[in-house]
Amino acid sequence: MFGKRAYDVWKEEKNAGFIITLCREFDEAIGGGIRMKSITELVGQPGSGKTQFCLQLCVNVQIPKDLFGQGGAAVYIDTNRGFSLDRLREIAIATHERCKIVYRNENIPFKPESFTVDTILRNSHITFCKSYTDLLAAIYQLTTVIKNNPNVRLIVIDSFSYLFRSIEPSVNLIQISYEALSKLQQIADELHCAVVITNELTTRVTTEGDTEIVPALGESHLHRVNCQVTFGRDENNRKLFVANIDKCFVKCEKKVPFQITKDGVRTFNSCT
Repeated sequence: MFGKRAYDVWKEEKNAGFIITLCREFDEAIGGGIRMKSITELVGQPGSGKTQFCLQLCVNVQIPKDLFGQGGAAVYIDTNRGFSLDRLREIAIATHERCKIVYRNENIPFKPESFTVDTILRNSHITFCKSYTDLLAAIYQLTTVIKNNPNVRLIVIDSFSYLFRSIEPSVNLIQISYEALSKLQQIADELHCAVVITNELTTRVTTEGDTEIVPALGESHLHRVNCQVTFGRDENNRKLFVANIDKCFVKCEKKVPFQITKDGVRTFNSCT
């Protein structure tokens, strides 16, 4: 029963790898990047950068392995029509150019046919869901989809909470969302993927009659999420975004500023 040692688990986690975000401070804050075989939740109001982050990750997961990428593909499940093909292509162009510069500076032989804007778009698999039953069906079909496309290393659901919020009563919402997250964790473990979901914020009345801003699905599913990050805008500079690391494997309660430029997600004060 107790065949695994803590050392074995540590080695597995260390070797699982990450998806870099191109925001150095963010990657350092969560232990290297978006961790493979785990679920990362991005929480925030509309316009806080969640979808932009997801689009960047869909490109970054395809960065070749010799540049410390995964050389993989992405599945993008869109529930609220936030996906933008033009924006994905814009980020892909900028990331491709950035990688070419790194290849040249590091004297690494570049194989242009293996990583191009066209391959990035071809390796980004997209589906749209109109109801929570569509979303559940898509989640349960992921195993087949990934087995048919074994290079998939990232699953994005933007937004995970949007369709589930229509479920009544709340007990059904908790049960169904928990089962969906359990299935996603199983897929992440078995097929070596990273799962990234987004979630909105909503207002909740406390028992004392006060109000507080909380994730739309509440806190009941938090233990099924390995890493939770809340996105927002800087109060003093609306062009600057802030990521609050609420929960992760290595460090907690850390704020990381970042930019969203024409080229995508970048470290604050860096446009390269």
